[in-house]
Amino acid sequence: MQGVTLHVLVDQSTARRLHLFHQAADEGTLEDLRHMYGSFGRCMLTLLRGITGADWSAFAQPLVKASYAFVAMWIIYIVFMVFCVLNILTGIFVDCATKAAEKDCTVAVQEQLAKDKGLE
Repeated sequence: MQGVTLHVLVDQSTARRLHLFHQAADEGTLEDLRHMYGSFGRCMLTLLRGITGADWSAFAQPLVKASYAFVAMWIIYIVFMVFCVLNILTGIFVDCATKAAEKDCTVAVQEQLAKDKGLE
């Protein structure tokens, strides 16, 4: 129940802040926000581009004008995704490649031993 209450309070606070921002913002900033975060799909694409090498500071710039809280959430997302999730995935791929290389080496040694036994 406390989680639901907190969620409602955060949603109301965010909605109030966005309403005040919408009244004070210039049209260029609003257009940037709509372009990058205007729908679920656009938001997901912006988040993906932010962690795959695009200039993520360009995606954060419209958020600076909206609220520093949004910028803080953006930075936390980037740091978490780049340093945690992507490093774990890279580690998994490297581990699989290392195991495959070890199997190849073992097979090559066995083939060479069989070849040597056949020559004797």
